[in-house]
Amino acid sequence: DGAGATMQTGFKTLMFVSEMSGRRFARTLFNNVHKAFGGRLRMFVSGGSRLDPELLDEYQKLGFVVYEGYGMTETAPVLTVNPPESIMAGSVGRPLANIDLEVRNTNLEGVGEIWVKGPSVMPGYMNNDAATSEILIDGWLRTGDLGRIDEGGYVYITGRSKDLIVTSAGKNVYPDEVEFRYRDLPYVKELCVLALPSADGLGDGVHAVAVIDEAAEPEMDRSSIEREIREAAATIGEKLPPYQRISAIHFWDHELPKTSTLKAKRGVIREQLISEGKPSKRVQVMKDRADTGGSKTAVAVEKDQEPAWDAIRSIIAAQSQHAANSIKPGMNLLLDLGIDSIGKLDLISRVEAQFGTKISNDQASTVARAADLLSIVGTRKPVGTPSKRDPVAWKKRVVQSDASTTPVTNGRMPAAFMPLRWAVRSGIGALMHSYVRVRAIGRENLPREGGFILAPNHSSHLDAPSVLTAVGNARRVWIAGAEDYFFNTRVKRFLFGKVLDTIPFDRRADGLQGLRRCGEALTCGDGLLLFPEGTRSITGRLQPFKTGIAVLAMEHNVPIIPVHVQNAYQLLRKGQKFIRPGTITVTFKPPIHPPTPEEIDDHFATFRDLAQQTRKVIVETSKERSA
Repeated sequence: DGAGATMQTGFKTLMFVSEMSGRRFARTLFNNVHKAFGGRLRMFVSGGSRLDPELLDEYQKLGFVVYEGYGMTETAPVLTVNPPESIMAGSVGRPLANIDLEVRNTNLEGVGEIWVKGPSVMPGYMNNDAATSEILIDGWLRTGDLGRIDEGGYVYITGRSKDLIVTSAGKNVYPDEVEFRYRDLPYVKELCVLALPSADGLGDGVHAVAVIDEAAEPEMDRSSIEREIREAAATIGEKLPPYQRISAIHFWDHELPKTSTLKAKRGVIREQLISEGKPSKRVQVMKDRADTGGSKTAVAVEKDQEPAWDAIRSIIAAQSQHAANSIKPGMNLLLDLGIDSIGKLDLISRVEAQFGTKISNDQASTVARAADLLSIVGTRKPVGTPSKRDPVAWKKRVVQSDASTTPVTNGRMPAAFMPLRWAVRSGIGALMHSYVRVRAIGRENLPREGGFILAPNHSSHLDAPSVLTAVGNARRVWIAGAEDYFFNTRVKRFLFGKVLDTIPFDRRADGLQGLRRCGEALTCGDGLLLFPEGTRSITGRLQPFKTGIAVLAMEHNVPIIPVHVQNAYQLLRKGQKFIRPGTITVTFKPPIHPPTPEEIDDHFATFRDLAQQTRKVIVETSKERSA
């Protein structure tokens, strides 16, 4: 009615005023709301499940303080919480002072499994040594949760490792994120996103189970409601990346089974759907109760597959440096075993050699778990040795350009835009020679001709301009930059791609396309600036090096120049808004030349050694500069 409409308008107006005033007067504006809560409510604390950032925002506009945190029963229970002075929506906050928290085996998005250590972590499960040894390793507790840490130390939970969906295209999909995207589906009371085997048996499909709220529209028939939901889902999906789109919706007539914290039991739901669909004989999904009472999926190895599985398990053990008997078919190569995209290609090459077969690029893209290799091999018997691999096939997989990918390094800027290029670059140069000064050491170590790779430590956004300033104008140097960060708008694509010679590197894919694009610069005889750590260091300490620099150096036969950047972290670290004045020292060390193909017996071991050799030079230089 009119009165109701007037009240709604007034309420929205007060919400707008609260927002515009920085919420300083929110408690006064909504005094009656606070009185309804007793008038003395100090705060809300949210835990146990994801807090919708929009809901948090609405409560803050009303003048309520809401702290979101994260923990487990096994950690008594709080691990992280948002600090009172700086609440970050969507994050579960920072670790408590006495909690060590790490994200291990991260993918290209920086997402990995969360491990914690501290005085509140339990010593183990009572009378269950098997479960204890699975979750507690050297005092660190594997939470089973997936997440990432931003530059400010805030933790973001993306889901459970056992719920991760790996599509047939090799994409990682987090069910919680997809559920959030589809949260506004009409007539849906409950929604659960989960993985179901794809039709080809390679990878998983993104499915959803919906419980219809028939009371919302009692006069509509069931088929019409389902059609409306599917049409709404299709509309939402058009705005999402293909791998995040729900491929099928299953409708249930009863509530979803839930845990004590009201989270849907995806494992139970998945098994019921599969049992109704009668899965194939080759891939059997079963209950595995070896954990602490929950359920997770495992793949049965049939009798005629045992020789193949023993060989595959031995190859994985050598690659991951895990004991062979600890490797299970359902283990994720990255999350459970720490094998990245380059390591995965090495695995595939070894499997090809061991079984005397060829694995297509399409098949290779679907490999995410140990069971995926077993599915491809089937019942074949080992006929060769994993060391006798086909170097031509390896090189083709790693460096062959994708025909569908537009070359990024051979385009020249139109003459009309050259003044803009000169102005931007001159402005950056002026900054790096005045407010921030760059001191170059060892410039004579740069090759005068031919391709080369600059491999610096990375702890600041000043690293790249400092290195380029130290190089000078003698050589053209391209920069490998995150596609989702530096190329996410039209202006950025023009600025970084055309003006600043940046090559887009897709951190959300498997990384190989980025390496191939970088290879174009080396093929042209230009230099390439590639940060081996993959991302900036939060602490300023040197992180482990990825093998990408070694792959490019060996496959394109170009040297790696280790580069040490000193003092950039002190002038502009992650999360810092303003640059401090000072001097940055850039030291170019003598080039490291990769071995020739004839000298290589083990590709991946050589990659690893070359990356480690580069890192060792930078560590030693850091000690020399600090002495």
